[in-house]
Amino acid sequence: MMLRAGRPRAAAPTRRTSLGARVLGRGSSALLLAGLWACDSSSLVIEPTMSVVSPPTARIVPGIATSPLTVAAADPQLPGFDGWPLVFEVRTTDPAQRCRAQLTRSASPVAAVLGTLEGSTCTVSWDGHGAGGTRVSPGPIDVEGQILDTAGTVLARAPDRIEVVRVGIDRIDLSGEDGARQPLLYRAMNGRRDGWFEMPVTFTPFAMGPDDGETSASALELPSGAPRAIPAPWADLTTPPTEGTAVENDVYNLPTAWVVGSRIDYDVRLTSDLAGVEGGGSPTAMEVRVAPPAGLTITGDPAFRDGASVRMSGTPVTAVDRYDAVHAFTFESRRPGGEWQPMPGAFSITLRMYGLVAAPTFARSTIPHRPWVDVVDTIAGWVHGASGEQAGVGAAIVDGVYNHSGLRYDTRSGASAYSDYLMGWGGGVFDMQAFQERRYGSVINCSDAASIVSSYANMIGLDFRYRILTHRSDTGFALNYLQGIGSPMFTYSPFDSGRNYFRYHAIVNSRDVHTWDATLAVDGDGTPSAAPFTQLLVQGLDPMDYLDALSPEASNIVTQMDDNVRIQ
Repeated sequence: MMLRAGRPRAAAPTRRTSLGARVLGRGSSALLLAGLWACDSSSLVIEPTMSVVSPPTARIVPGIATSPLTVAAADPQLPGFDGWPLVFEVRTTDPAQRCRAQLTRSASPVAAVLGTLEGSTCTVSWDGHGAGGTRVSPGPIDVEGQILDTAGTVLARAPDRIEVVRVGIDRIDLSGEDGARQPLLYRAMNGRRDGWFEMPVTFTPFAMGPDDGETSASALELPSGAPRAIPAPWADLTTPPTEGTAVENDVYNLPTAWVVGSRIDYDVRLTSDLAGVEGGGSPTAMEVRVAPPAGLTITGDPAFRDGASVRMSGTPVTAVDRYDAVHAFTFESRRPGGEWQPMPGAFSITLRMYGLVAAPTFARSTIPHRPWVDVVDTIAGWVHGASGEQAGVGAAIVDGVYNHSGLRYDTRSGASAYSDYLMGWGGGVFDMQAFQERRYGSVINCSDAASIVSSYANMIGLDFRYRILTHRSDTGFALNYLQGIGSPMFTYSPFDSGRNYFRYHAIVNSRDVHTWDATLAVDGDGTPSAAPFTQLLVQGLDPMDYLDALSPEASNIVTQMDDNVRIQ
């Protein structure tokens, strides 16, 4: 008797795999091709008297096909470019066979690069150069993936196409809501005292372009065709970069100042200019777009077009500090209608930004009443990440002046070096330019300290003003033990003569009527007239607590003035 697993059926039709292999139906001795078995259980007949013999292993015909993992367009000149991935799907089991990418343009050889075979994938990394290491100019490139035998004979081919492009950025404009960005001032352009150079809020902080004397150059390339270096943040805090007697306007990277927490809008202008060829590296066959750096969101069209601007926004300034924000602008490419793939490399730009508490609080709007670059940089170093609250920022300024400026009190006469009053106690003037240069040395008095603290605070948005303390009889007031700026210890008298009183004393007050003073530290242990002593910096103290620590005659001290100093 014969047992049948099923009713006999006609032979299965021929089927094709994606690589062109055929799997044959019942009745064929070649049941396996390309490593695949074909089994139709409904047509399989088993005779109890027949023996089952394994079919012979079929020979796998080498095959190769394109892969969507191949990057459609790339720029070998882009910083960080580490090879162009050309990927193919392959079919082979012979470990002696190899794969290769053959690149040509207009039927002329460009490069032939061996790849790596791993499983069913061939990966080729092309460095973007042709024979002899020459740079391949922008434009389409024909690519042929190949399977080779040990003799170098091509066993299978797969055509593909890619495009060399040139992508980069030549200008970044920064803006924000009203009051978000604040101007910055360099105080000594070309090293000249009073050589003011203001960067208003409309000033473009980052630009790349050929110098006036360069011919056949572009924003991205030198006349030789070599890539132009992306400028780092300008390091000089007193003068902007100059060319001759003018400010450099071709290649520069200058700082900006922002109120803490402000949204910053970036207008990023794209360029594909080659040396001597405007827009010569633009994509023509493939699509390219900009990907936003970490922390930024694209709010406009990201498509790459020479001369177009892409709008992005973010809030990178979150505290009073100095930020060197690294923005790695990357790009993606695809064949029309295909999947986007990241292009190797990135156009990384570091932008220096300073965080301010608020808009400056000077009583005057004329230059030099602006945030000075060197002063704002100093304050940022002292504050270093405070949230932007008055208490923390003001305390850091007092500590910075008192402990980190190398200043000391004039113990001989208590005379001012950089400050003056033009109308009695009114009309306070602070020669901040001379002070920043230490033109008259590092010995100061209380008027100087009050001018420094209040002016520095005004620059970053704290409304601090100087006040004058005197005895109600105008005869001077006695002092408790104090530690003057630059002194290693508390002393009964701040003067060499032993005099133990101030004729007057200048301090700083905030709008919430707290006291700030970098001239001296008081004894904070509750008994300021006797040892031992506990140093207490005057950082936002209650006015009466401050006066009690300053003088045993606190009830006889009167306060005059509440004014901003004029800086020069």
